[in-house]
Amino acid sequence: MLKIDKIQHAVLNGSINLPGSKSIANRFLLMKAVAGAELDFVNLPNSNDVKVLEKCLESEDGACFFEDAGTPLRFYLTYAALRGNNERLIDGFDRLRERPIKPLLEALEFCGAEFNYLEKAYSLPLKVVKTLDKDTRELSISAGVSSQFISALMLIAPYLNNGLIIRLKDEMRSAPYVKMTMVLMNQHGVRCEYEDNAIVVGAGQYLFDSVEIESDWSAAAFFYNLMAVGRKGELFMEGLNQDSIQGDNKIVDYYRALGVQTDFELGGIRIRCEGDCPANFELDLRDTPDVFPALCSTVVALRIPSVFKGVRNLRDKESDRVEAMANNSKSMGAEFKMINEDELSISFGSMPEDKIAIQSYGDHRIAMACSVYSVAAELVIDSEEVVSKSFPDYWEAFNRLYGNLAKKVSE
Repeated sequence: MLKIDKIQHAVLNGSINLPGSKSIANRFLLMKAVAGAELDFVNLPNSNDVKVLEKCLESEDGACFFEDAGTPLRFYLTYAALRGNNERLIDGFDRLRERPIKPLLEALEFCGAEFNYLEKAYSLPLKVVKTLDKDTRELSISAGVSSQFISALMLIAPYLNNGLIIRLKDEMRSAPYVKMTMVLMNQHGVRCEYEDNAIVVGAGQYLFDSVEIESDWSAAAFFYNLMAVGRKGELFMEGLNQDSIQGDNKIVDYYRALGVQTDFELGGIRIRCEGDCPANFELDLRDTPDVFPALCSTVVALRIPSVFKGVRNLRDKESDRVEAMANNSKSMGAEFKMINEDELSISFGSMPEDKIAIQSYGDHRIAMACSVYSVAAELVIDSEEVVSKSFPDYWEAFNRLYGNLAKKVSE
């Protein structure tokens, strides 16, 4: 457990060294594996998601256990269906077993792959028993469940005999992540285009010598969160640039509406508060769902009545993030109401309690987002290690800013 004393002086000054983007890193790891290439990385993040995928791609021995890592699992499934893995067991924690993979597995089966489902059809644990047919030229898949399915198929597509046409059904969610995949593929020797609601990938091979991975805009959201709530000081965050291929760089616009100004400088960005908080806040997150926990805790801590749209897919993340944030925000006096399955309103009743117990629900983004509630009360968070999934040094960075307020305690 982690105890965080109530923040008495919320002035933020300093420099934050963010981890590399795990979204970019995981794409490059899969590209490297399918190409069978040697590749040197600069700024490869030390996040658990990246380490899990790297281990499974590099080793063919023993079970392949993905813990709670959804993107690595989905990427690896396409790799195993392409290359074969000697019926290696693929599994994960209970929450990962619950997360959707059926549309991806059905697409791979359409391509000729076969799976042995050991407990329940289209779920973990499973084994790949037959690789896909490399002469497959075209398939269809829903774009409304997870963009990771589409990216996973795109990344292996150049190594099919004729490339691949991926026809998209339904409204696409998290579209910037598909665009990120497309940009990286085009930058590294493979033709990839989006036309007539289909992604067309040409046959070819990836070309690269070394790769520098951008710092993670998703991780930066938690420091925008702290700045927006504290409203004093300046923070410099290294390795972020204005021309990023990461969709979560939209937090520059999102937090500007909450009074946080971003200045792009050589080597990174500087943020500070400028202006008052809005009376109300409304945002559509269908393209950038990962920043919901940070933005949600910002408006809760500032007691800004808000409406978030595009939240449906948040229920299938590492936790049900709508429920997790609702439960953790009750002690802050926040009241969550679903307007419909894709739209959430937040209003306020009682004032924050003196002490608040935070449940991470095994979700790194929930723990980091809720750390800002320490401006209102003393916190106890059930798991400090959960941040290792994306940002292992988060608590160290938090303590540098606030003077060692966060301390590990025994249960």
